[in-house]
Amino acid sequence: MSVKNYNPFARLLHWLMAVIVASMICAGFYMANLDDEHPMKWDIYIIHMAFGFTVLCLIPIRLLWYLTTERPDFVSMPGAQRVVAKATHLLLYALLFMMPISGLTMALAGGSEVWVFGAFTIDALAVKDEQLAELGRDFHHLCAWIIAATVLLHVSAALRHHFVKKDATLLKMLGRVRSNRLITR
Repeated sequence: MSVKNYNPFARLLHWLMAVIVASMICAGFYMANLDDEHPMKWDIYIIHMAFGFTVLCLIPIRLLWYLTTERPDFVSMPGAQRVVAKATHLLLYALLFMMPISGLTMALAGGSEVWVFGAFTIDALAVKDEQLAELGRDFHHLCAWIIAATVLLHVSAALRHHFVKKDATLLKMLGRVRSNRLITR
C-alpha cells in the first residue's frame, strides 16, 4: 500500500526550497539589470550568494530523502505525461545543483569571496581566473532561464492537476489527502 501524502520533512524541504528558489530567480534577474553603481546591487548579490550556498547544501539532503523514503504514487496519467513529469523533476534537481556551483565558480574565480550569513566566508581563488569566471557566469545565466522555465512548467502542471483535472497531485504536497478521499478545507 502506497502512502497518500509526501511526509512532513519532504514537504518542508519542497516548500522551503520553492520559496528560496523563487526569491532567488526574481532577485537574480533584478540585480542583473541594475547598474554596478546602484547602492543595493552588491547587498543583493551577497544575500543571493548566501542563499545559493544554502540551496547547494539542501539539495543533497532533499535528494537523499527522495531516494530513501516512500512517496505517493503519481496520479494516473498517460505515459508521455509521466515521462515529462519525471524528466521535469530530474531537470529541477540537476539545475538546483548546477546553479549554485556555477554561481560559486563565477564569484570565486572572479575574485569575490562568498559570505554565508556571517557564519563563515568562502575565500576567492588565490589567483583570479577571468576565463573560468566568465564560463561560470555564462552557464549561470543560461541555467537561470532554464530553471525559470522549468519552475513555471512545474507550477503550471501542479495547478492544472488541481484546477482542471481535479486530482490529488497538489494536495499530496500539501499533506491534504487522507485515505482515498480528498480534503478540500
